[in-house]
Amino acid sequence: MRGNDVRLKLFIILFSALLIRLINLNQSLWLDEATTARVVQQYTYWEIITKFSPTDFHPPLYYLMMKLWTNLFGYSEISLRIPTILFSLMTGYLVYRIAKLLNGYFVGLWAVIFFLFNPLIVYYSQEARMYSMVTLTLTFSIYYLLKSLRDNMFKNKLLFSLFICLSFLTFYGSIFLIIPVFIYLLYKKRYKIFLFSFLIFTFSVILLSPLLYEQLINAKQQLALVVNWNKVLGTSNLKNLLLIPIKFSIGRISFYPKWFYWSISLVWTGFIWYFIVMGRLKNKLLFFLLMATLVLGVLFSFFTPVLQYFRFLYLI
Repeated sequence: MRGNDVRLKLFIILFSALLIRLINLNQSLWLDEATTARVVQQYTYWEIITKFSPTDFHPPLYYLMMKLWTNLFGYSEISLRIPTILFSLMTGYLVYRIAKLLNGYFVGLWAVIFFLFNPLIVYYSQEARMYSMVTLTLTFSIYYLLKSLRDNMFKNKLLFSLFICLSFLTFYGSIFLIIPVFIYLLYKKRYKIFLFSFLIFTFSVILLSPLLYEQLINAKQQLALVVNWNKVLGTSNLKNLLLIPIKFSIGRISFYPKWFYWSISLVWTGFIWYFIVMGRLKNKLLFFLLMATLVLGVLFSFFTPVLQYFRFLYLI
């Protein structure tokens, strides 16, 4: 396939994905999006870290980025959601680069199509929250990890380590992917990459640890005060576990009768995940990261409720 043809097809895919994401972009903000808007309007950069973040469940990087963005482009619904759209499109391009790196142009184009037009990805690429941002940073980290494993250049190791840290500073749930990455590096005896990235990541965790400690204390207090709030956050049970592959495959759509919805969902999910399991033979690293992340998420949810499908959006 000629380079110009590939670039044209890639442009058409990205532009089509952009058009889809512009539909109903000005609809009213829902509760969590309104929190984003309120924080970036009412708090300074320093107050986001010292006053708001201790009472929140997330690290401050996304809010700091949005503070900068809204200072430049305003606080309208469209303005608040544009960064998420850009993160989503950039992630799609990275998915293409990863697939191209592993299997060539043809697979790269199909990969970006399946990613950018996934119903769940489309939905969360229109939401003014941090999930698309962390999907981008983690995808960057996987891209530079693969490049580091191939050529061992310092630049790739540095960028891999940087995006691992940015991911954790954006969304704590990224740790479920970061840990398997470190385990894989140890398993493959890539000690130089492991030590370099682990030290940088440890430094970022230490830097964030005072805030993280306050958040953990406040989170325990809120869970104790609000009845059944842990069920909303996502306890470790069969339903929440099954919703991850189902929502990854069919999106947030739901309809009646429920027996018909579940029948369609399970058949389509089985079809999609059959190819995912078969694909493990071609790239065991990506399959290991997928499964190990889900296992860690399930185990962690026995202690702290986090098992909601949208918190694992980056696995798509």
